[in-house]
Amino acid sequence: MEERLATEKDERRLVGLRSGIARLRITMAELDAWAPRYADLSFGDSVAFHGTTRAAEVRTLGPGHTAEDVAVALSGDGVAFIGDVGFFGTQPFLSDCDLDGYRRQLRGFLEADFPVLVPGHGPVGGRTDVERELGYMDAMEDLIGKVVARGGSLDEAKAISLPTPFDGWLVGGMNRFTANLEFMFRHLGGHDAGVS
Repeated sequence: MEERLATEKDERRLVGLRSGIARLRITMAELDAWAPRYADLSFGDSVAFHGTTRAAEVRTLGPGHTAEDVAVALSGDGVAFIGDVGFFGTQPFLSDCDLDGYRRQLRGFLEADFPVLVPGHGPVGGRTDVERELGYMDAMEDLIGKVVARGGSLDEAKAISLPTPFDGWLVGGMNRFTANLEFMFRHLGGHDAGVS
């Protein structure tokens, strides 16, 4: 990555490389002290915790962003920690998702009574941010769907440009955008000699 950083000219890729290098340096510095641990507690649909000031409920969301996502709800405070289901102001990672389930999860937060949503990526937000994240998925599906419908190639799909505000979300790394494009191309039934 450092070698690529020295020669890369595309600012979108430079931002992604710098971010990736910083994250890997932190990971490598902590690796010797890292000790994996099995969970002390597991649960089915939800588990509630009651403290002296507030209560929290950990809820399963089912498959979506990953095979099984969870959120932590502080219903009395109107706050939900939605983890990696939430990517606010940045590209969500779609590569391994169940797209219908992911959309269902996000729509659930639109219908819920949580004015404050704490995402796994991006700033604290709310319903508008969830709507934008859904809008990103819709824009990707629409644009790549048009390529697939006319029998276009993956390379043609990779040439698409996202509309505002999603075009600005690319400054964070082109690798995620490429992974999302490839996922959506396959998801929509695209066929390409270079895609298995």
